[in-house]
Amino acid sequence: MFNSKTITTAVFNKTSIILLMLVLFSACSKHNQSANELQDNLEQSSFSIEHGDKIISNRSMFTKLIGEDSLLYYEQKNRTFYLFDLKNRVLKDFLQFEADGPNFMEDQVLDFDKVGDQYAILSPSYISFSDKNGQILKRKEINQFLNNVEDATISRINNFKALNENELYLSQSPRAVIMPFKYSEASQTPIFAIYHVNKDSLAHLPIYSPEETLIKDDTRGFYGTTSQHFFILKNNSIIFNFQFSPSIYRYSLKSKQLTQFDGKTTRFPETTEPFPANKYRDQQYLVKHMLRNGTRFSNIEYYAENDTYIRYASRKTFNEELKRSNYELYLQIFDSEFNNIIEQELLVSVKPEVYFSNGSIYMIGTSGSQTEENATKFTKFDLRKIK
Repeated sequence: MFNSKTITTAVFNKTSIILLMLVLFSACSKHNQSANELQDNLEQSSFSIEHGDKIISNRSMFTKLIGEDSLLYYEQKNRTFYLFDLKNRVLKDFLQFEADGPNFMEDQVLDFDKVGDQYAILSPSYISFSDKNGQILKRKEINQFLNNVEDATISRINNFKALNENELYLSQSPRAVIMPFKYSEASQTPIFAIYHVNKDSLAHLPIYSPEETLIKDDTRGFYGTTSQHFFILKNNSIIFNFQFSPSIYRYSLKSKQLTQFDGKTTRFPETTEPFPANKYRDQQYLVKHMLRNGTRFSNIEYYAENDTYIRYASRKTFNEELKRSNYELYLQIFDSEFNNIIEQELLVSVKPEVYFSNGSIYMIGTSGSQTEENATKFTKFDLRKIK
């Protein structure tokens, strides 16, 4: 269950009101000071990594920072994983699979991690385990985790984290938060599970979709794929958030308690506007809705040196008069209790995903900002001066 929030009211005399105004003024000053410090100290640099004779489309749907300063990049066309070495600024071959045959890989990849001396790769239909040469050692068909397509309690697995070589923590979204399904069972479908690799068994954690996912009220609408959630494992806790909402959640694996933090943003409306239920099957409306408007929140990463958490918040709006979209991107930094201590706009055209390593954030340019045919452009922000 979620922690209830207690609202306390009080009557202030004139002196109390003056003191309160001074405190608020001080808090605002500190917030502005933090933003200015970030703007002054956030060292920004750009660089490109050449591809050589390798075919890189700059349109990969899956990228992930692994190890130290290595960005994993999946090229769907040739079923190959590449590594952008961000430190030495070179591109390396990593793993290659087949489109067909015993070592096939689906054209879409959702997640990737090292599990013991193997690699675990999540795609829409499988969890595949391969060796370092791209040979598939075993597969787990994801449908084996589910019941059947007609059951509203079916979940779609989005990503995972390897706790050790025998335990994978899976993030899963009930389909009822994405599209119209029956709600009674779906609202009690766990959104996290542990896959025990050796036992080939699944154990669900008692964490369920929060009220704000609209899972219990089909009259209000749907958030679609933005109901997917990201998570990290930290201090014996699962910390997760959703793309459509600023809220951040922390589930203690020890106490079994779930705490919600508001993850406040002061820059723009806080949640994505859902698709109206009566418009869900109107394809023209849905496309217009997704292209023209939307608030999004990225994955969260942890900065151990400063004991802070980092993510992006973005907003797309459409100017009817000029007939064009406007896009805003903000870097958010939270303290250990998820108070938003810094929020700064970034004037770069990049994918809103956090690739954080050794005190720096790496950002890969969007396809429209990739102006070099045989190279990929990156932007680097150094956070080590931010205290």
